[in-house]
Amino acid sequence: MPAPEKQTALLLWPENVPYFRLFTALGTQWRWVAVGGGFGPGIIQRVGLDYAVIPHIASAYGVTLDMKGWARLKAAELAAIEVWNR
Repeated sequence: MPAPEKQTALLLWPENVPYFRLFTALGTQWRWVAVGGGFGPGIIQRVGLDYAVIPHIASAYGVTLDMKGWARLKAAELAAIEVWNR
């Protein structure tokens, strides 16, 4: 039997918890593009969230998207893109 995976604790400031929940709820709302592939294999990369659906999902989660809220969500989006598209 394989060894259990090591778990890492995630610490969030209380004011960021609703935005973290929103971000994880948006997991299926990413926009993707194909890059390259002219004479060889291309790759598919996430380029950002589909902003058209965000207000609807935020409303369902009770999250207010004022300027500060959008900034928090955008910071999470950019950090995720940086990690995924390495």
